[in-house]
Amino acid sequence: MMNFFRHFWPELLKPPLGETDGDEYDGKPFLSFFITPLMKVTKGKKQSHSFYSMAEYNEWRESLQDEHEIRRWNVKYYKGLGTSTPAEAKEYFSAFDDHHRPFAWKSEKDGELLDMVFDKRRASDRRDWINTEYNEASNISIDTADGNSVTFEDFVNNEMIHFSNADNVRSIPSVIDGLKPSQRKVLFACFKRNLKKEMKVAQLAGYCAEHTAYHHGEASLHATSELKGWRFLLQCHRHIQVLTLVSSPLLLRTSSINRAVIGMAQDFVGSNNINLLVPSGQFGTRLAGGKDAASPRYIFTALSPAARLLFPEADDALLSYMEDDGQSIEPEVFCPIIPLLLVNGAQGIGTGWSTNIPPHNPRDVLAYIRAKLDGKHELPSLQPWVRGFEGDVVAKGDGRGYDSIGKIEKATSSSVVISELPIGKWTNDYKDHLLRMRDKGTIQNILEDHTTTSVAFTVGMRSAQFSRVGSRSTLHKHFKLESPLLLTNMHAFDGSNAIQRYDSAESIANAYFPTRLQLYGDRKSLLEASLNHSSAIMQNKANFIAAVTEGKVDIIRGQKSKEETVANLRSLGFASSSELDELRMAGVPTGKGASEANGEGADSFTDSKGKPEKEYDYLLNMPLSSLTMEKIHGLREDAQKSQKELEAIKSASPEDLWHSDLDKLEQYL
Repeated sequence: MMNFFRHFWPELLKPPLGETDGDEYDGKPFLSFFITPLMKVTKGKKQSHSFYSMAEYNEWRESLQDEHEIRRWNVKYYKGLGTSTPAEAKEYFSAFDDHHRPFAWKSEKDGELLDMVFDKRRASDRRDWINTEYNEASNISIDTADGNSVTFEDFVNNEMIHFSNADNVRSIPSVIDGLKPSQRKVLFACFKRNLKKEMKVAQLAGYCAEHTAYHHGEASLHATSELKGWRFLLQCHRHIQVLTLVSSPLLLRTSSINRAVIGMAQDFVGSNNINLLVPSGQFGTRLAGGKDAASPRYIFTALSPAARLLFPEADDALLSYMEDDGQSIEPEVFCPIIPLLLVNGAQGIGTGWSTNIPPHNPRDVLAYIRAKLDGKHELPSLQPWVRGFEGDVVAKGDGRGYDSIGKIEKATSSSVVISELPIGKWTNDYKDHLLRMRDKGTIQNILEDHTTTSVAFTVGMRSAQFSRVGSRSTLHKHFKLESPLLLTNMHAFDGSNAIQRYDSAESIANAYFPTRLQLYGDRKSLLEASLNHSSAIMQNKANFIAAVTEGKVDIIRGQKSKEETVANLRSLGFASSSELDELRMAGVPTGKGASEANGEGADSFTDSKGKPEKEYDYLLNMPLSSLTMEKIHGLREDAQKSQKELEAIKSASPEDLWHSDLDKLEQYL
C-alpha cells in the first residue's frame, strides 16, 4: 500500500503544505496502521506481557535470569485478528490511540527508501541495504509527542528489513545441506518420528508443525503460497473513503514452505535427482511440473532409503539444534555426506538475491568428493544432469553455463516427432507453445501420445515450411527446444550464514567439504567416547557380579544399608553414574547435540547424576538372574568386542569414516 500511494499519489504521503485548490489539509497523516500483538506470554492468571515484534519479545526473553524460566510461561503466537478472542479485540479498539501508529514523513529520504525497497531495478541497492543496515535486535520506535507516529525511514530500516531478511532465509538454501528452512523442518520431523511406514502428508504436516514450532499453521506446509502483510488502516481525510486491510501482524509470507513435503517426494523428470521422501500416490508429473499433485489428504509418504544414507543417524548428536521457547527443534543445518545442493539443485527468489543452481549426477558428485578425500590434484568435472532426461546437456562457448537440448526428429517429409523437452519445460506448457505456433500458421497440426513420464508430440507442417526449417539444429531453435542452465546466479548461505555467490559446481563442493570433514572428526570423537562408555558399563557390571559372588559386596544377605553398600562400591573402584556420563559426553562437541538426538537409550544416567544415593543404581538394580558366571562371561565378551571396535575407530581417520559412508551410498545409487 505504501508503494501504491508512493507511485500514484506521492504528495499524499508528505506533510501538509497549506491550502491547495481551496481545500485545507487538517494536518493528520494520510497513511497509518493499527498494531495488535504478535505474541503474548502469560504465567498464571495475573502475569501477562504483549509483544508487537520478535525483537521486542527476544529482548524480554534475554532479560530472564534463568534460561529455563521460559518454560514456566505460556507463549501464544497471534497469526491474525482471528486468533484474538472477542474480549481481546474489544480491548485493542477500546484503547485505540495506544495501538494507532500514524506514518510521519520527515524528509525525501523516506521516499528514497520506499523506492529502494520496491523498485525491481534496485536489487543491488537492497543487497547493500541488508548487508549494512540489518540488525536482528532492531525495532521501530514511536514519537509519543506526535501521536505515537512512526517515520517511514524507521519502518523501512527497523521493521521492513526483518521481513526482507526472513524472505532470503526462506528462499535461499544452505550450501552445507542444500535445504531451505521448510525442508529442514520436514526432514527433522521425519527423522524424529522415524517415518519408515507410510503416513498421510496432511498428518505429517501437522506433526511437523507441532515438533518444529512452526507458527504459520500446518496448512502452509502442504498448501499453496499465502501472502501476509501489515494491518493497515488508511485514514483518508479528503472525502476519500477509509480503506482497511487486516492481515498478519508481521510481514511474514509462508510461500517459502512451497509445498515442502510434496516437493521433497516428487521423482518425475526435472524434479529431484534423489527424493528424500517416498511418493505414495499422485505427487505430480512432468505434464504440469508437479502442479497436478493430489490433495495432501489423499497421498502418503515415508522416508526414502536414501535419506539415512545421506544423513547418517550417527551425526544426529553432533548437530547444533535450535531452540524455540524451551523446545528443541530442527538443527541450524544438516550435513549430508555429499553436497545435496548440487544433487537436486535449487531455485528461489528473495529480497536483493535470487538463486538458480542446476542439478547434477549424484554419482559424479560422489566421485568428486572421493577424489578430494584422496587428495588428488586433478578432480573430475561436474556438469548438470537430470535423472531420466534423454536430451543433451552442452557447454556454452562463453563458459557461463550449459544448454539443455530436447529431442526432435523428422518423421516424414512434412512432420517431426518431439520426444524430449529441455530441462524445466513441462509438457502442458509446451503444448500451449505449440498451439500458439499453430494459431500463427507456423505449424499445421499436433498429435499427442504422452505418458506421465514421457513426451511424444507429432507436429505436422506444410512441405514449404518444412523445407525452410532446414537442418536438425535449426529445428531445435525453430521449436524452442533449447534452454539455458546458467551458472551466473548460484547463491547460497555459507557455513557462517552469509549469502555467497558461487561461480561453479566445484566451488559449491569445495565450500561444503571442510564442514563435512570436521563433522567426521567430531563423529570419531563421539564414537570413541560412546564405545568407552559402553565398555566401561559392561566391565563394571561383570566385576560387580563377580564381587557379589565372591562376597566382597553384600546384597544377598541384606546385612548392609544402601549407604554402606554405595560406600563399599566406591572403595572397590566401581565407576559412578556421573563418571560414566562424563565418559559418554566427552565426545560431544561443545554447544552441539539435542535432547532428541543425544543421550537416549539404555544406560543413560541423567536422573541419577548428582544424587549420591542413586549413583550406583545401574548396578544395584540388576536382577538376581544376572548373578551367574554365564552373565559375567557374556558381559566381558561384549566389553572385549567394544574394545576391539574402539581400537578400530581409533586407528581410522575421519577420511576413512567418510569413505565408508560413501561406499554405502554408492551401492544404493
